[in-house]
Amino acid sequence: VNISGPGVKAINMIVHDNGGNGFGVWSQAPDAEVYGSVVYNNGRQRVTSGYAHGIYTQNDQGSKLFQDNIVFHQFGYGIHAYAEEGSIAHMTFDGNVSFDNGVGTTDPEKAQPDLFVGGMTPLRDVTITNNMTWHVGYGGGSVWIGYASCRCTGAGVVLQHNYFVGGTPVLRLESLAGVRATWNTLVGPGRKASIIEESGAPAEFFWRGNIYYGDETEREFQWDGDTYTFAAWRSSTGFGARDGYGGPRPVDTRVFVRPNRYEPGRANVVVYDWDGTSSVSVDLSNVLQPGDAYEIRNVQSWFAAPVAAGVYTGALVPFPMTPVVPPAPQGGWVVTPPLTEPRFGAFVVLRR
Repeated sequence: VNISGPGVKAINMIVHDNGGNGFGVWSQAPDAEVYGSVVYNNGRQRVTSGYAHGIYTQNDQGSKLFQDNIVFHQFGYGIHAYAEEGSIAHMTFDGNVSFDNGVGTTDPEKAQPDLFVGGMTPLRDVTITNNMTWHVGYGGGSVWIGYASCRCTGAGVVLQHNYFVGGTPVLRLESLAGVRATWNTLVGPGRKASIIEESGAPAEFFWRGNIYYGDETEREFQWDGDTYTFAAWRSSTGFGARDGYGGPRPVDTRVFVRPNRYEPGRANVVVYDWDGTSSVSVDLSNVLQPGDAYEIRNVQSWFAAPVAAGVYTGALVPFPMTPVVPPAPQGGWVVTPPLTEPRFGAFVVLRR
């Protein structure tokens, strides 16, 4: 889907198995929006390794909104906001789920990120809130903001209430300034330089209320090439004074329910089940009314039968966390991603 007209809205679409980008949303499309779409298996496959992405975008005038999309198993990046001579400005990424992208490389340690916002021009007015990732079982960074070739002074980047899991590192902040990182959760694999990798102007970084999981004795934090434990990173850089370390991994099941703004009775449901149980009960009272017939679709088996269905009574609804084998790309896998269930599942609830 190639968007080059102002004000275009792409809503609740299913976009898969394209040889290029799933969505291309360009500077000629000010005030465009991509919302509630399921995007998977896009990219060049074996023709050009790691090329083409789930969502590729740039922006100059007006604004752009990318909200509540579920993006996975691209051969390149999941969401890729990048420009060399263009602009990356006035963009909001909110409530998106991006997981296990970068399957177009034969080296699983170099898998492309799930979310990338950066380029050779400064970032301006970029908001990244309430997004979720899962990048577990193979390498590469999960979230990458900024770019080494750009000293992006005064970038104006807001990172807030995101839940980022996996990758090496989980979060890369490169050559940035003007960053506010607050109330985010980052879950790392417990290796060196695996949670945060940073470079930029430290006086212009603001941190508060973030929580990290991994191996607190490991040098998981990197600043300008040097690695630190969590305690040493805080004392050496001044970052993270009001952050916390939560242990090896979260212990509570986390469920995110995102009601659809355009379709009543529809919602994205994302489950992080750290205990790996067979099902997780979810409160859908802000999505359905008693008496509504509904179905639950696992996004990794969208065109198969629903994984659950019923009539809503007002009680908690069980979501099955049984492993689902995702659809193979039409050209076949370059590297096959690991199954995500029972620890992670992304679903769409539909009223019927």
